[in-house]
Amino acid sequence: MEFDALVKTYGVLGAGGLALIVLIWLLVHLITKVQPLLLSIQEDSRVHTEIIKNNTEAIKEVSMSNKNVATALKLLNLSFESFSNIVEKHDNRAEIMQNDMIKMSANIENMKDSMNKK
Repeated sequence: MEFDALVKTYGVLGAGGLALIVLIWLLVHLITKVQPLLLSIQEDSRVHTEIIKNNTEAIKEVSMSNKNVATALKLLNLSFESFSNIVEKHDNRAEIMQNDMIKMSANIENMKDSMNKK
C-alpha cells in the first residue's frame, strides 16, 4: 500500500478501520509466506517417513540374513564335528592296524629266527 492511499483510507474509515485493513493485509501476507514453508515441511515429513520405512525394511532383511548366516555356521560346525569324529575313528583304526602290523612283523621275525635255528 502506498502512503497516499493510507491517508485517504484513514480519512474514510478512521483509525480502527485502517488498523483492521492493515491486520487483514498482514494476515494474508503472512499466510502467503508461511504456506510454502508448510508445504515444504509436509513434503520433508513424507520423505522422512519413506526413508524410515525403507530403513526398517532393510533392517528386517539384514536380520533375516544374519539368521541365515547363523544357521549356516551352525550347520558348518556340525559338519566339522562330524568330520572330526570320522577322523578320530580313522586314527584309532590306523593305530590299531599299526600295532597289529608291528605284532605281525615281530611274529615274522620270530618265525625267521626259529627257522634259521633249525
